[in-house]
Amino acid sequence: MKQDKLLLFVWLFLGLFLNSVIRGQDYTRLEMDIPMVDPSAITIDAQMNEAVWSDAAEANLVTSTGYNFWINYYGREGLSEPEYDEYFAKLLWAKDTLYAFIHMDEVVNDTAGLWWGGQWVGDQLFVSLSNRFGVEMEGNYDGNVYAAPGGPYHYLILGEDVTLNNGATTYIPEMWRGNCEGDSQKVFLASDYARWAVSIDSSTGIWNLEMAIYHPAINSQGQIGFNIGGSQGHWTHDLLEFDAYAYYTWQPNVPDSPFEIPGNLPPGVVIRVVLI
Repeated sequence: MKQDKLLLFVWLFLGLFLNSVIRGQDYTRLEMDIPMVDPSAITIDAQMNEAVWSDAAEANLVTSTGYNFWINYYGREGLSEPEYDEYFAKLLWAKDTLYAFIHMDEVVNDTAGLWWGGQWVGDQLFVSLSNRFGVEMEGNYDGNVYAAPGGPYHYLILGEDVTLNNGATTYIPEMWRGNCEGDSQKVFLASDYARWAVSIDSSTGIWNLEMAIYHPAINSQGQIGFNIGGSQGHWTHDLLEFDAYAYYTWQPNVPDSPFEIPGNLPPGVVIRVVLI
C-alpha cells in the first residue's frame, strides 16, 4: 500500500539574513517528501526514541561530512568553519499537524555554546511555516505572527521558551486584521497552535526541540512552506564582554560552503523552495 506523503515547500523570511549585495552561485530548489505518521506513535517529550522517527524526512544542516546551511558571522572573519558538530531536523505529519524534531549540537569552547541573553542577543531558533506563497508581508522581525496559523510566520525559540514574537504585543497590519478578529494589536501565543518539549544540556552544547504544530493545510497531498533559521550568540572567555553574533538559515545555502551567500536572491523578500 502506498504511503501518503506531504509535499513540503521550504522557505524563510530573508530580511533578517540577506542584508548585503547578493553574489555567488545560482540556487537550486529542493524537494522533500514527508511521511505520514499515526499521532499515537509519538510522545512530545524531546526524546527521539520512537521507531517512527527512523522513517522521517531529514533536513541535515551540519553533519560529519558537510554543511547544508548558510551562516553569517559578525566580527569572526578568521573562523574557518561553523561551530556546530551536528544539526538536523526530522519531519513527519498527520492530518492538520506537522511533527518536527530539531537536534542542535553546538561546539562548546571559549566563544560558543548554548546561551540565551534575550531576544536578538543570544542563541535563538526560528521554525517557519506557510501555505501562502508570494504574499507580501509588512515586516519580518516580529515573525509575521498575525498570519498564523496559515502563514507565513515563524516560531521564535529561546532556550526552553517556544514563543510567537517572544510574548511581545504585535502590531497587526490593516490587511491582516480580519485574520485577528479586527484587532490592531495583540499578544500571540505559541500554545494556541503548537505543543512542544525542550531538552537542554549546556555542558555538551546539545539542544533538542520536539514540536507538534497545527496547520490547516496539512493533509494528504497537501503543500506547506517550512524552514529553519536562527542565530548564535558569542562571548569572550570570561563571559563578561560580547564578542560576536551570527545569523543562519537552512535554505537557501551553497552546499559545503556555509559562509558563501547563495546567489540570485534579492534581499528582504520571501523565498520559497519546492521540496518533494
